[in-house]
Parts: sequence; C-alpha cells; structure tokens
Amino acid sequence: MTKKKVAAFFTAAALCGALAVGSSMAYLTDHDSVTNKFSVGKVDIVGHEPNYTPDNDGKTNNIVPTQVIKKDPQIENVGKNDAYVYLDVSIPIAKVITVNAAGNRLNGGVAKDTELFSMNNVSKKWVSDDKKIQIDDNIMKWVDDSKKLVDAGETGTADLWSDDWKKGFYPEGKVFSYFGPAWLVNFSMAADESGSIGNQGGWGAAQGPQGFFWGGTWICAAAGTDNADLVKDIMLKMTTDDDIMKDIVVKDDDFVNNSTVMDGLADGTIMGKDDKPYTSTILGGQNPLPMYIAGVKTLDLSNLSAYDQGCNEEFQKAMKDYFEGNCDKDTAIETFKKAVIEKYPDISE
Repeated sequence: MTKKKVAAFFTAAALCGALAVGSSMAYLTDHDSVTNKFSVGKVDIVGHEPNYTPDNDGKTNNIVPTQVIKKDPQIENVGKNDAYVYLDVSIPIAKVITVNAAGNRLNGGVAKDTELFSMNNVSKKWVSDDKKIQIDDNIMKWVDDSKKLVDAGETGTADLWSDDWKKGFYPEGKVFSYFGPAWLVNFSMAADESGSIGNQGGWGAAQGPQGFFWGGTWICAAAGTDNADLVKDIMLKMTTDDDIMKDIVVKDDDFVNNSTVMDGLADGTIMGKDDKPYTSTILGGQNPLPMYIAGVKTLDLSNLSAYDQGCNEEFQKAMKDYFEGNCDKDTAIETFKKAVIEKYPDISE
C-alpha cells in the first residue's frame, strides 16, 4: 500500500468515525418543556391616628402658640406579605415673626421661615420647679411600647455600653439596628476594630421618628482665668473657624455646631476629603448629614434640666426589671423615684 493510499484510508476512516458519532448524538437527543407558575404577593397598608381628634372638617382649627396637639400616626399592613414600612412626618413651615419668653421680637422683627410645630419628646421636665418628680405621659408611652417590643422578642434589654449591648457591632451579634445620636456612629460602634460591621462600612443611617439631643463636647474656661484672651481665641477657633469645623467632620465623621459647614457638606457646596463630596466610611459611603440637620431643626430644649442624666439613667435601670418580668410597672416606678431622691436629696416625690 502506497503512502498516498494510506493517507486516503485514514481520512476515510476518520470521516466514518465522525458520521458514527454524529448519528449517536442525534439518536440520544430529546427535549421537553416545563411551565413555571408564579403568584404575585400583595403589600397593602393603611394609616391610623387613634389619638388625633380633629374638628368636624377634619382639621385642627384656631390653634394658639404652645398648644399641644396629640399626634400618633400608625401604619398597619393589611396585605398578604410581610413588609418594611416607613413613615415620613413633615412639619409645615411659614414665614412668621417669633418672640422670646419675654415677648421681645427675634431676628430684628423680620419674618423668617419657621416650623409651625415642634415634635417634642416630653411636655414637662423630670423635676418641677417645686422640686417634685414628674413622669411625662410620653415617657410612659415609651415604657408601654418598649414592653411590647421586649415581650415580642424584637428588642433586647442589655445595659447601655455593656458587652452584651456591644455584640451587635459585629456580624455574629445579629442586631438589625441601634437608635442613637450622630456621635454613636463614629465613636461607639467599634469602627476602628477589624471585623466590626462599621470597619467594613456595613452600617446605614435612617431618619429616626423624632429629633433628640444627647450630650456633646463642651469647651469650658475657669472663672477668673488670667488668659481670657487666649481662652476666647481657642473657643472661637473651635466653634466658628469653618476650616477647623470642616476638618472635624471630615476626619472624625462628627457633627459640629456650625450651620455654614454642616449645610455645605450636606448639600455638596463644600467638598470633603480629596475634594470630593462628603461621605461616611462607616456608613458605606452614605452622607447622613441632611437627615442629621433635619433632626436638629425639630429639637425643643425647653425642658432640659440639671437632673436629666441621673433621671434618665435611673428610669431605664428601673424599667429594665419591669421589661424582663422581675417586677410590675408600679414597683419599677417606685424604685426609680427612690433612686432619684437618693441621688438628688433636694427633690421629693
């Protein structure tokens, strides 16, 4: 057999092999079809305000300054599926002339955009002018709401700042959210510790149900100081110098008492790090400043007092026993009052 014939033979054999394989593939091929059926769920919500009593026309008419109007908007999911719902409560704004407690006009008597209502956590101080303990209705509402959440397993009762309370800063803690002020995010959530949610930029900020005030950093000078001019300069630098204020926000994710800087970083007219719009690394690149500023504008500090910290701490401590089922509500309230009187001997029940 010549080489030419051998080549032809192998070519023919290869072709026959290809035909054989092709025939087998055709023989083993089949097809079928399946139709998947899906039913669409339904999310349906309705709003209620059981404690709001409007006039006959559905409005509240002829209101006067300092009048308290009870508002408790609630959302009910009446659909087929569970759902996360969000409630946005807005406050009407109008140009009005405002006065101080003495009746003197503010802002030089010029009308200014002003929120016509303030959402106030409480309507009275912890301690009355005659040194009596008083518990506001809204605080007792917090007690009732918190008890329901605890009983439903939807919130914990760990002591503030305790190791159990901090577990949620890490993924294995399985905590959905914390409620707190701006400084909770950058100073208290273990953002500088490897493996924490904050260190990985895993948190996000959402507008809370009410604006509230919880402490801050204060600059104090000793009375009668020999360095009054230097102290004045330091105070002005640390509160009114826009560049310093910006650095504090950008480098520490803090909130400063300087509306020019905060508004600028919020709306992008002032740039943050690397001449880019400000964002929070802990919050995964979110800019939370607009919602912080909105919360500040709703604050009413008229009911602050020198007894607040002690009363807040003792109240929460006493209510923890109630929430955990170790005592009834009345016993918890009595425990609170005794603790406050012990801490502040100048007041009484």
